[in-house]
Amino acid sequence: ASGGQGGRAYSVGPRLSRILHATADDGWLDTLTRPALAALAEESGEACYLTKLVGSRVVVAVSQAPEVRWRSYVQPGIEMPPHAAATGKAIIAYQDEALIRRALATELPRLTVNTRSDENWIREEFERVRGRGYATCIGEIDEGLAAIAAPVLQEDGMVIYSVGITGPVQRIVGDNLKKHVDAL
Repeated sequence: ASGGQGGRAYSVGPRLSRILHATADDGWLDTLTRPALAALAEESGEACYLTKLVGSRVVVAVSQAPEVRWRSYVQPGIEMPPHAAATGKAIIAYQDEALIRRALATELPRLTVNTRSDENWIREEFERVRGRGYATCIGEIDEGLAAIAAPVLQEDGMVIYSVGITGPVQRIVGDNLKKHVDAL
């Protein structure tokens, strides 16, 4: 807001913005994002979902899946590991050092043979995510499944949300990767 002549412009700081988004009811997110997620799910033929930053955790907020068998992987309320999930990487990679440290201070379990839990590799992965503008998860949570995710950049550059697509590895990566990244 700005005052009259000579007034100052005020804006919500990053910490308060994160708190407001994290504590808001997901009903408004569902209303705003469901049409876009439904279109993305129809275009890609895969499960699509929106995740949000809650403290230093990444949680599924809204999901849409054309096939019932993939819905359980992206149900609202499920926490996405910051070191393995594409949507987790797509959010945490854009946070300040203090938040990244908190996110990586939790247990980082080795979920499959493809899961990397060493901090140096994870931080290099965050750099790759920032460089290319999207994150991947190729069999890092469930063998045979993959996901790609893109951060949702707010006007102020903050990233509190990410959008992901998940399904069988052969349908997500390889020849389909560019198509899915473009759709995201």
